[in-house]
Amino acid sequence: MFSVRGLVERLKLFGRNRVSLGLKVLGLAMYFQISSLRRTARVLSEYCSVSKTAVWKWVVKLREKLNIASERKARRFIAVDEAGVKVNGEQYWVYSALDIERNWLISMRVYPTRNSLVSESFFMGVLKYCDGKPEFIVDNAPWLKDALTQLGLAYHHQARGPRSLIESAFSSFKQRTKVFFNKITVNLKHNTHLRWKRAVECWNLFCKTFTYYYNNLRR
Repeated sequence: MFSVRGLVERLKLFGRNRVSLGLKVLGLAMYFQISSLRRTARVLSEYCSVSKTAVWKWVVKLREKLNIASERKARRFIAVDEAGVKVNGEQYWVYSALDIERNWLISMRVYPTRNSLVSESFFMGVLKYCDGKPEFIVDNAPWLKDALTQLGLAYHHQARGPRSLIESAFSSFKQRTKVFFNKITVNLKHNTHLRWKRAVECWNLFCKTFTYYYNNLRR
């Protein structure tokens, strides 16, 4: 079972200090949902004095520990799919790529839309972790097939079979995001650009966290 506490303990994220591990775990879990250092610190301070700078340092530590890219390897078959999430009330899309033979998540990333250009950008990012050119397994989405054709990459459509692995991964992902209703909202009405930027950053941080869990802790 995925838990922020289990992840923090596995990564050996924190040493000993005056703020308890449980409170830090709660702070990280809250930050995933509201993407606000100030509001997170305010809630935690009901139990122990915590500054927004302290919360920021915890988030930075987590980002640094999760900055572990997939290794470049020979990969034969990669399944790709997308799932919808909410960013400040708007529909965004999480793209995901999974090495079928290893059942290993290669990449998860949030985008504001799904089309051929976005898909092409995602596929190019996935190829950085591949020796040679793998064959991609996709559903019937035209934006995925158009992007693969444009890049000259082999692919085939498959609704079931091995591709079910990535659907299973997304099912696990959605079970975890239900905790915060599959949405992240940032209340920064005075700065629209920063509001969207922080929300997307928070989703991508959660995607990195889930990827680490799926590849290292799930088994």
